[in-house]
Amino acid sequence: MTYESSRGRPKRFCSRCGSDTTYIKSAYDGRRSYPLWHFAGRDKCSFLCHNCYCKIVIHPKWREFAQRHKIRFGEKHIYLNFEPRKGVCSECGRSVAKREIAVTNMHHECYLIIFPWFSTKELCVRCHNEKEKRDRRGADGRFLSRKATN
Repeated sequence: MTYESSRGRPKRFCSRCGSDTTYIKSAYDGRRSYPLWHFAGRDKCSFLCHNCYCKIVIHPKWREFAQRHKIRFGEKHIYLNFEPRKGVCSECGRSVAKREIAVTNMHHECYLIIFPWFSTKELCVRCHNEKEKRDRRGADGRFLSRKATN
């Protein structure tokens, strides 16, 4: 997210903490300095401040936290303050803890921008694929494209 600052340069905000300040790095000559921002993902539009970058990318403890508390919402990854997964499929009841499945997926019944975790079900991969197939069928029983369903 960027806005225009008073100097005409784009003002950057951290996509994780919302801060508009970051670590100021000095150039090798010692006369110049610049803010150190990191790209957050492939889109090259969202940024991380240096503090959040160190917590997520550099330190493994925080990297584990970020992986556990992350859900995908449309095309974006959103980090939550709580654990959205329990490790049990809500359809068939298979569990990660019992080693019946490896991972679970979060399936959105509907998309709410304000609360991305609302109306989600935790499903195993098999149940999630079946649910996606059923959701993409049209009234005549044919499959619809993903763009037609969104």
